[in-house]
Amino acid sequence: MPAEPVMLEGKPALRPHREIDARWRYHAWLLALISLALLATALMEIHGDQQVTLPLAGPLPAACVWKSLWGTNCPGCGLTRSFVALTHADLAAAWRYNPAGTLIFAIAMYQIPFRSVQLWRLARGRADRRHRPWTIHLAVWATVTALIVQWLWRTVL
Repeated sequence: MPAEPVMLEGKPALRPHREIDARWRYHAWLLALISLALLATALMEIHGDQQVTLPLAGPLPAACVWKSLWGTNCPGCGLTRSFVALTHADLAAAWRYNPAGTLIFAIAMYQIPFRSVQLWRLARGRADRRHRPWTIHLAVWATVTALIVQWLWRTVL
């Protein structure tokens, strides 16, 4: 007979092990697939320094709501072009399109091996490896700061 879960304020204090594994497995798959999808920008091309095209599909539509509403670039403007340039090994162009794109791309590419190891560990019944909260906070705040600083730099200057 299974042990009764420890109750805390009328709720189980701990989730069952399988539920935790399923949640982390889903999380690892999701981040790995998003990061791999970012690599699909290698199939895209930049024409005229502004237009991103996908072979056999043609030009991608401009999707910046900020720019359509206010007529100015947003902090994320140029990220797609930056990612395309990075997958084509053109670091100078990537920096020109959006300097924060280099940091975001690096963080996303790190997710591919990290999440692959996570999935491998979970599939073998091992505990997942987690980053310390300060590491995650540092990455998030560095990304947000880089986006805002480069946007202010371009907007003011």
